[in-house]
Amino acid sequence: MAGAAASPQACELSLESANQMRFEDYSSVDREARPQKITLRLRNDGDEACIGNISVDAVDGDGHLLGLAGEKMSYGIFSARETSQVLFQAGTQAQNQFALRVPAQSSHTLDMYMVIDRLQNLPAGTYIADLNLNIQSQALSLLDSMTIRVGANIRPSLQANFTGIGHLVSSENTSGSGSARQKAVLDLGELTPNETRKLGLQIRANAPVSIRVSSENSGALQHEYDEGEIPYGVRLNRQDLDLSLASVLNGYASPKKNGRTNPLTIRLSDFGKNVPAGNYSDVLTFRISAR
Repeated sequence: MAGAAASPQACELSLESANQMRFEDYSSVDREARPQKITLRLRNDGDEACIGNISVDAVDGDGHLLGLAGEKMSYGIFSARETSQVLFQAGTQAQNQFALRVPAQSSHTLDMYMVIDRLQNLPAGTYIADLNLNIQSQALSLLDSMTIRVGANIRPSLQANFTGIGHLVSSENTSGSGSARQKAVLDLGELTPNETRKLGLQIRANAPVSIRVSSENSGALQHEYDEGEIPYGVRLNRQDLDLSLASVLNGYASPKKNGRTNPLTIRLSDFGKNVPAGNYSDVLTFRISAR
């Protein structure tokens, strides 16, 4: 008597692995979106090809990447590097399904891409979110799911420039030691005793900043032929600086587009009429660090 043939097994699809994705050294002042790849590995142990779809949803809340103080970072998960199809959008939780096909008795890799929205004014730190990856059949029955953690590290970053440009006769940007530097020349014109000039140091940063101020001539404008000097003082953020030494103080900053201005005043001494005629100069160095 002949036995009945064994019926073939339906597709048996599962998620084998997915990389935990994190943006490293994301800058809140970046103007370009940088896609980061999330690679999934699926396995079909069945005797038939599996045809279905994959979807993404948030484990908690609206899916934003969250900072330590609850700050929210927006991002999206896309089906291709060109961000053609949105699978998940944090905040709105917009969702779509991504079709897939895995042959019988085989493994298959699938790539998705995470893109952080540009120009988000957020403080430096680590931001994380947990997402569910869901595999469904064509009939929308759940075949398997997996939770992955995505995140971003926002590095401390800053931009700085002088305001009061009516007094600046030249300005240039240079680079050195991996950091940007700005050089500005302030022309005081014909010097008069007790003259005061008001400027500003505008700082855009996503972290607290410190400012270190030093003077090449210890707080004096030096005559071009070393025939004399004119002492002067600097007041920054309503604090008088001792230019005989390097002064360090906390600065005002904001991650917003225009940053925050630190008031800067330069005041000449009452030098009288006995100083030699000629050109006088000094070099003030402002070293600004985000921490």
